[in-house]
Parts: sequence; C-alpha cells; structure tokens
Amino acid sequence: MDTRVLKSRIKGSLWGLAVGDALGAPYEFRHRGTYTPSNNMVTCTTFSHNGKPLPAGSWTDDTSMQLCLAMSLSSTEGKLDWVDAARRWVSWWKHGYMSVIGRCFDIGGTTQLSLLSYSKLLNPEYPRPTNSPNMNPEIEASGNGSLMRLSPVPAALHRDPFLAIKTASLQSKITHSSPLCVDSCVLATAYMIGFYHAEAKTAKERKQTVLNPDFTPFSDGTPIPLESPELTNIHKQQSYKEKKVAEIDTSGYVLATLEAALWALWHSETFEEGLMLLLPLGSDVDTVGAVYGEIAGACYGYDEIPTRWLNALQRRDMLHDAYEGIVQLGLKH
Repeated sequence: MDTRVLKSRIKGSLWGLAVGDALGAPYEFRHRGTYTPSNNMVTCTTFSHNGKPLPAGSWTDDTSMQLCLAMSLSSTEGKLDWVDAARRWVSWWKHGYMSVIGRCFDIGGTTQLSLLSYSKLLNPEYPRPTNSPNMNPEIEASGNGSLMRLSPVPAALHRDPFLAIKTASLQSKITHSSPLCVDSCVLATAYMIGFYHAEAKTAKERKQTVLNPDFTPFSDGTPIPLESPELTNIHKQQSYKEKKVAEIDTSGYVLATLEAALWALWHSETFEEGLMLLLPLGSDVDTVGAVYGEIAGACYGYDEIPTRWLNALQRRDMLHDAYEGIVQLGLKH
C-alpha cells in the first residue's frame, strides 16, 4: 500500500466526517421537500451564538465528539482509555472543550444521559471506575451518537483489525451499549479498514470489493463479528443498494443512519455527489452526513473531498491539531 494513498484515505475519513457534519447542520430538523440545499457551506440558522446564526462551515456535536475521541486516542498511542474519553466528552458538554464556538449547543438525548452519569469523573478526588462501560444497553436507545464520532478508531488502529473492532465496540459502550449501536460501529470500522487497504484503482471497484457480503478486514478470512441479525442483514443482504430515495430514512436511528450513508456511497461516483444525495433529506442529516463523510472519505481519500468545502470549515486549526496525532498513529508500522 502506497503511503501517500493510505495517508489520504485516513485523512479522508477524519476530515470527511467534519465536512459532512458542517454541510448538513443548516438542514438539521428540516423536512424533506421544503427546501433546496446549497452545494456550498452556508450560514447555519439551526443554532445561534451571541444572538447570531453560526457562520458557514460550523460543525456540531458529531465532530466535537470525534475530536475528543481523537485527542484521547492520541494521548494513549491508540489504546483507548475509556475513562479519559468520557472525561473529554463531559468537558465538551459542560465547558465547550473541542466545540467550534467554545460551548456545547447540540447533544443527543442518550449521549446526554450517559455524560450526566460521568460528570463526577471531572472531580479529581473521585475514584477511577474499574468496571467496563455498558451505558444505555436498551434497543430503544439505538441512536446514532456513537457511530457519528467513530473514524479516529479505524484511522489509528487499522493495522490490527481485531483491536480496531474491539475498540470501536468499547467507545460505543461509553454512551450507547445497544447491540445495534455497537454492531453499527463494528461494521463501519470494518468497512473503513477495507477502504484504507483496498488495492483497486477506481472508487467503483473499491466499493464492489468492500460493500460485498463476503468482505472481511481479517487476512485469515474470519467473518466480521456481528452479533445482531439487523447488522448481519445490512452486511449480507445489502438491501440499501436497491432502495429508492423515498425509502431512505434520515432519522437518528442508528440502522437508518448507516443504511442512508451506505446508500449514498453506493449510488454516487464522487464524494460530493454522495453528500448531495443526502442533503435534501433533512431530519438528522448532519449526522447522516458525518457518517457518510467518514466512510466515503476512507473510500475516496482526502484529495477527492472538494477543496471549497475543506477551506470553508470553521476552526481548521483545531481540526488539524486533533487529526494530526491520529494520522501519525495510522501511518506507524
């Protein structure tokens, strides 16, 4: 694998997430059919700061949580310390750490419930938990909050798919322990690793290789370890390939989010085209865009993400600094 190609795909899955999030944010909570999205970054009236809409290129909770996870993984050479990650997410929620405007302005219900119980971790006197996290294991709590922040895990750990998948599962369970959330992170991690290492020259061939019922990231042919029939179904049956746009659900339900992202990736030929398929669909489109961005970015690479989108992102310095440590981990042999 050419190092330049690998670096571009790793960066693509990191920056692609922020791009999808920032492009989708102005249309979050909107109803499809009631607006026409721009193909440029636009002012975000969904949220405000100091009485004004957020400037074009502003990213939301998806990217903030991803940045916290990236900083945490970088500080431990890729060995996830779940307590450290939880602390960073609480610091974002409470104090605006890794926020584009210095405060948390958007947070999912399941995530907030989890972080509430972790708030005491910010107290240096509080004893460190010795258990493994298992927060919100109910199927009803199957939101997309752990899938939307995922890409630093495969980016840092792709050379060891077993460790990457184990870490993807662990980072999910800090806030979302539903089997659907955990398995969505497992499958998306496997796909991103597949795209990082795909030898095919064209994106179309890479998709045919990775988005394939027989694909596995393990060199010995071990199947992707999926425990839920729903995720096994997405991987094996791949009904998203046959769906029409009217059948695509952009709600916050994790299965719908993953399917919508894969649908857009399969039915387009460029990073931009896929994202433009999603932007008119409204609802939780910033998170669907973020999940599309991390998987599509791994497929196409950083160099195929439109420069006008990358250049329009707010706080590029913060993004670069958080991503750089992950890129370096991902390029280590």
